[in-house]
Amino acid sequence: MVEVKIIKRGKYYLTPLLYSHVNEICSNLPPEGLYDFHCLGHEDPREAILEMMEVSEVYVVKSEDGPILCLTGLAFDIDIELPQFFCVFTNEVKKNLRLLIIGSRMIIEFFDKAHPKLCMSILSEFPIMINWATSLGFEPVGFSEVLGHKYVEFVRCSHVEKNVSPKSSRPVMH
Repeated sequence: MVEVKIIKRGKYYLTPLLYSHVNEICSNLPPEGLYDFHCLGHEDPREAILEMMEVSEVYVVKSEDGPILCLTGLAFDIDIELPQFFCVFTNEVKKNLRLLIIGSRMIIEFFDKAHPKLCMSILSEFPIMINWATSLGFEPVGFSEVLGHKYVEFVRCSHVEKNVSPKSSRPVMH
């Protein structure tokens, strides 16, 4: 199946998650990713990812000739007011942290176009991920607990459109 390249930078691109990606992701998850799935009640990451495909807007970031760097997307749930941003990194991302920073901003800008407000939850045990979230413009708004694990809750409001008035109704300056 041909992969649709939604965003492209250099040899890396964002594409919708396909069933053919799932085994590669599962075989390349770092201990932190496996632990994250475990904390959410999923012992088998493959089952968790397949479930995500059914209820979420899910993508992968990968290189033209190489591995998948991360699984990312938005979860929609009747219990959550805003779309919930998520990102599960593979072992490959540790090899290129600069790409992580640039790519993360590009992904957020992509989601901002359709969803100017997002939320995200990060395990409180992962301070590096909490710092990453704040670098993307997410603000901590509280804490929650899921299956005995504490999460930091974040919200992000896009400031893409600074003027609330349509351009056609603004006064003309001469």
